[in-house]
Amino acid sequence: MPDGFVIRDAVPGDRDAVLSFWPHPDRFDRRLASSVSGEESLLVAVHGDLTAGIVGIRWDGGCDDAARPLLYALEIRAEQRGRGGGTALIRHVAGLVADRGFAELTLEVEVANAGAIRLYHRLGFVTAGPHRHVWHSGKSCGIADVLIMHGGAGDLARR
Repeated sequence: MPDGFVIRDAVPGDRDAVLSFWPHPDRFDRRLASSVSGEESLLVAVHGDLTAGIVGIRWDGGCDDAARPLLYALEIRAEQRGRGGGTALIRHVAGLVADRGFAELTLEVEVANAGAIRLYHRLGFVTAGPHRHVWHSGKSCGIADVLIMHGGAGDLARR
């Protein structure tokens, strides 16, 4: 874990800080409610007094496979990037996934997000294939071309 970063469950009081760098209020509210019910986990990375990042885990999987938990909504505040927070969140998620007995996790990354794809490859994720993801958020919806990637939970957690 990088110096000064703490990863913990998101709480309602994190909403304003998270929305300052991840402007999706409907998604935050829905994900937090799903976290409270246990369907998902929503985590924040805090660096000092600053909420530096967010990530979610959907325990019943993603678009490609319900047998692998889905890592989603990974976002690091712009001025906090490059300090290890994203890597720490991914490894933390991998540890939680392994603790629940899953061997692998899955994620979707937009094909245009070259930096994130490099990070995931560096951490050992492999590309499973392309996917056209349809998303809904409140009254909005859209389509994104993504890559589905898989990673070994235990391997990631131990790195």
